[in-house]
Amino acid sequence: MKQISIFLILILFISQCKKDNDENHINDTTKCYVTKWGYASDSIYELYDYKDGLVIMKHTFGYTQYPNDSFVFRESIRDSFNYNSINLLESRYVLQLNDKTNQFEVWFLYEKYEYNSKNQLVRKLRIDIRIDSVKQYYDYDYNSEGFLIKESYYLGAPPGQLDHTHEYVYDSDGNRMVKNNDNTIYEYLFDKKNYPYKYSSIHFNVPLHNLIRSIAKDLNGNIINEIEFKYEYNNQNYPIKITHYSSPNTYNETVEYICR
Repeated sequence: MKQISIFLILILFISQCKKDNDENHINDTTKCYVTKWGYASDSIYELYDYKDGLVIMKHTFGYTQYPNDSFVFRESIRDSFNYNSINLLESRYVLQLNDKTNQFEVWFLYEKYEYNSKNQLVRKLRIDIRIDSVKQYYDYDYNSEGFLIKESYYLGAPPGQLDHTHEYVYDSDGNRMVKNNDNTIYEYLFDKKNYPYKYSSIHFNVPLHNLIRSIAKDLNGNIINEIEFKYEYNNQNYPIKITHYSSPNTYNETVEYICR
């Protein structure tokens, strides 16, 4: 009888291990792409258009205020994305709605992206179309494991004037633990679920998982601000609802996907 009990316990243990393993690797081969991101009960939201898994357009909807103090909810901004021959993001143009003509017009700034031989983003430039000149740019440095460790922001065309830097530290799972933002240090804690923009073609150096706590400290270690995040997930372990808790404020975001 004792042998049978041990045998049953062993079977249950193996079964539970398999269950845990299945839950941790649910739909590993399924990729989910954000199609809608809503803010503040959808008073502002973004819609994404895809082609062959690449984001080609982002539509931003919100309330526009007119001189007579009336508000109209409509699409006001479009982001257009272009790619190179190996599907790396090459440029981003912002189109804004002209209230007078009711037409979308290209904003005067656009972004251009440069990569190294490992296809890592190393420079992002913001260019003024009117004078065909770089207004500001970002440089990115990586460690031997391919993680972003430093982001530098410059004013003017290269070599520009250094304005500020961000430095990053990671844990053993590749999650960002610390962001050093000049005089403020941010400490992070993550869950084990899928980050919404995990497979996004327009977001760079994204975390693997979702942020559940962010603590901002000054250089003496004093806490300046703390934000907690709680999530509801879909069957593929992607968040569909995000709640931000930062005393005394709380607000929600919702996310919709196409998974394949």
